[in-house]
Amino acid sequence: MGRAVLPASAIAAKPAAAPISDTVSTAPLQKEKEPQGSFMKALLPIIGLIILGALAWALLRGCQENPEPVATPIATAQQDEQGNEQAVVATDIEPASLRIATGENGELYACRMSVGNETLQTNVMNALTGAFGDEANKCRADVDDNFAIDMAAAAQLTTILPIVKNVPEC
Repeated sequence: MGRAVLPASAIAAKPAAAPISDTVSTAPLQKEKEPQGSFMKALLPIIGLIILGALAWALLRGCQENPEPVATPIATAQQDEQGNEQAVVATDIEPASLRIATGENGELYACRMSVGNETLQTNVMNALTGAFGDEANKCRADVDDNFAIDMAAAAQLTTILPIVKNVPEC
């Protein structure tokens, strides 16, 4: 019994460049279609709800903040219990205000002002008299040190009040 030895060239595999199959197909490659946008369709409502919640939170938080006062506090000097040193104390001042109510024909129904001194009261009364005439006497004035001694629109009242007079039920 003899064994036969085969040469190595007879056992060698085909070269790597040789085609695996002789079959050639000219049909285009078929790719499985994935569902288009299914992930984004599910994600968009969630993103929308997050944005809506953030806007609602921002609006509610903005409504809860207290606005800064228009007037600045006045610093007053006070003596301490021993009377030796003076301490500077800031007092809170409310802004000066003017509230008016007019009728359908431009008449003055009600008026109230809160001012810090008589000079500002006189200036506001002069503007009211110029716009409403004798009806300006209906205006009730509160002159108190707790109110500011200037009004942001005091210089323009002679221009503003005739416009307000022409707006019914203001």
